[in-house]
Amino acid sequence: MISLRRAFSLVRYPLIRTTSTVQTSQLNLHCDGSAIHVSGPSIKSLSLPVPWLRDSCQCPRCVYPQTEHKLMHTGYFLTSIPSSISLQPDALAVSWSGPREENGHHDSLYPLSFLERYAESTGQIRRASQFEDVLARKPWDILSYPEPQFIEYQDFVQDPLPTFLRILKYGFVMFRGVPTEGTELGDVEGSTVQNLAEAFGVVRATRPHKLFAGLAHGSHASRLLLHIYPATENIPRFIQTPPRIQFLHCIKNQVKGGRTVFVDALKSAHDLWYQDREAFNLLAKTPIPFQFTRFGNNYYQTHFTFQLAPEQPHSSQDAPPEIEYINYTPSLQAPMPINSPQGIYAALGKYGDLLARPEVRFEHQLRPGECVAFDNRRLLHGRSAFSDSSAGEGDTGEIKRWLKGCYLEWDDLLERTRGLLAKRQS
Repeated sequence: MISLRRAFSLVRYPLIRTTSTVQTSQLNLHCDGSAIHVSGPSIKSLSLPVPWLRDSCQCPRCVYPQTEHKLMHTGYFLTSIPSSISLQPDALAVSWSGPREENGHHDSLYPLSFLERYAESTGQIRRASQFEDVLARKPWDILSYPEPQFIEYQDFVQDPLPTFLRILKYGFVMFRGVPTEGTELGDVEGSTVQNLAEAFGVVRATRPHKLFAGLAHGSHASRLLLHIYPATENIPRFIQTPPRIQFLHCIKNQVKGGRTVFVDALKSAHDLWYQDREAFNLLAKTPIPFQFTRFGNNYYQTHFTFQLAPEQPHSSQDAPPEIEYINYTPSLQAPMPINSPQGIYAALGKYGDLLARPEVRFEHQLRPGECVAFDNRRLLHGRSAFSDSSAGEGDTGEIKRWLKGCYLEWDDLLERTRGLLAKRQS
């Protein structure tokens, strides 16, 4: 296949309502009044519907140059029709006429690179321009998670791109050698975990601070979660738009136990699709309620366990559909609606069993100076029970386990990663 820039030669003809075909030495241009079709032995066929072509004009009268905002809504120029077309070596020029055009006339110029990117029917060129294949998510278990398991903090500072790619692909990254920080509560200027997170994107404030702390005093650590199975979940699901990326920085850990657990819920969702299609579909179509009513709060929200992405024209029927988000938080689940499908209980049970398999559970004892970052809408996380053998009568309540964390969103990380990829590609 050769570039359209080399394939097009200068041709000009009036667009008429009846079928019209123009041939050049390199390609055919076929116009049927509703679309312009470009075909030839050395290029893929392009079909350019007239409404799409007018709506996609990028001239300064249609798109504000400084912000790239469209100045007219889609469908505004639906009554416009092409009056003439020029196929030039590097652009397609179209003259439009219609009652909504200024003075009844408008000229559009479409760079061939633009048409190559957006009009190719399979979308491969557009996806490549956004690095979608490079950024595609990869489900994992403990055998397939890539080495090295840890990213050295100084290596990240020198070159953040490999770390960005790992969390986008696998939803999970662990740092080692992160500078420790003080055990102050609330937002602290210069906090290490906040500085690290801000290399990924803008930190999101959550009720009411940007930073949160998970801590345990010696006086109660020995009684906490001693016999509870180390379940995993992603939180919080009682709000409509849960935060996406979560950071946890270990500042202090002087307790016994308390291993951090991670599970790629996407991997188990794919396994469920292959094993039980009916159960998968129930989890994708049945809203599950979540609530948080303790401590004076009154949150309530419903989510599908598997929130599917819009189906794409060329989606494979032999692979699981794309899952945008996974919402699985049993500890915050409200009573199910009385009219829920009876099969939903078995479906949730089967999915829970898949998530509990030893081969999909990544466990690690966090040490001071280590930090984890993970996709909170894909990965499940939890911890095992812990205790403090030194706790006893007369204990001063010294903090024995201290984690500090924060949240941020996905879009900033995507934008920064694409920018680095584009810079290196050029």
